[in-house]
Amino acid sequence: MTDLVGAQRVDYHAEMRFVPFQPFLMRLWVSHIGGSSFTVASEMRVRPDHAPALVAETTMVLWDPRSGTSWRLSDDLRSDLEQYAGDPVELRERPRR
Repeated sequence: MTDLVGAQRVDYHAEMRFVPFQPFLMRLWVSHIGGSSFTVASEMRVRPDHAPALVAETTMVLWDPRSGTSWRLSDDLRSDLEQYAGDPVELRERPRR
């Protein structure tokens, strides 16, 4: 079994400059649990008291390369993921074509 990135969306809200020995602060949590996928929400800040410089959502799909199909999340995995559950990040509206 392997995991694949099924979708990813990143919204940048502020410039992040690299400063030696100044770490960025990351926060990650699970914002959605589906049948064969789950979504990891994240935000990055330059300081704890600053608004997020970026927010993102990454949907992971659990994949069986032998069968060429996704596999359903087990109850144990679902229970583990639920320990990290939180609200989805607020992403900007995408322009319509």
